[in-house]
Amino acid sequence: MQTEKVEKSIDLENIAEIMRIISHPTRLRILYKLRDGKKCVCQLLSEIPVSQSNLSQHLSVLKLAGLVKDKRQGNMVEYELSDDKFIQRIISCIEDMIK
Repeated sequence: MQTEKVEKSIDLENIAEIMRIISHPTRLRILYKLRDGKKCVCQLLSEIPVSQSNLSQHLSVLKLAGLVKDKRQGNMVEYELSDDKFIQRIISCIEDMIK
């Protein structure tokens, strides 16, 4: 009974869905590249070896999940990590593993 209350307050289904979304290597690369701040699609394309349409699809999934946010400036769209503390911690863990 106590375990059910803890699980409901943590929302394990939501966490599992976020983990599923970020488990894709391209999405993980996008999140890692955005750790230093805003980047436009053209910058991400030069750093991540995928097509423009593939990158856009992954960015859309990340945006729908609330992991990144975008801002249109003329013809360019800039992306940045959301303010979500969970994703910030995930990025920190990735950085620790790479070191």
